[in-house]
Amino acid sequence: MLLREKGIHDTTGTTGDHAEHDSRWDWMGVIDTRVCLVSERVTMTVKDLLCAPTSWTTGSFARDQKGEPVDLHNPLATSWCLVGAICRVYGTGTEANTAVTRCIDMISPLDAHSDSEYRAALVAWNDAQTRSHQDIVELLEKAGI
Repeated sequence: MLLREKGIHDTTGTTGDHAEHDSRWDWMGVIDTRVCLVSERVTMTVKDLLCAPTSWTTGSFARDQKGEPVDLHNPLATSWCLVGAICRVYGTGTEANTAVTRCIDMISPLDAHSDSEYRAALVAWNDAQTRSHQDIVELLEKAGI
């Protein structure tokens, strides 16, 4: 664990024994970094994830840099379809279902009876031959996600 002396940074990997008895030392580092990373993930939007044309794909929930299909949570994923991006940002629970429903309602209200029907409709819309990255960005702006 890293320690920091007030006003002086210590990068020698000092253990916590000395710091526990000396008020000149404050804890810093690993825990703070993890909190920041979690905070960044929470604030990322689907629009942020799909901001560049190269970050959007069709025919798969996610692809790596070579264009090969990968799991949407794979760290090597560099592009996502609309539903893949929604699931990457919101997971697969209520927030994701709400986001998918908002998108579908912006496209065309659908008489779907289940979340899977909504997702299938959005996948089909994403994968249409005439679909463009600009269409995706405009939809995300309208849906507010």
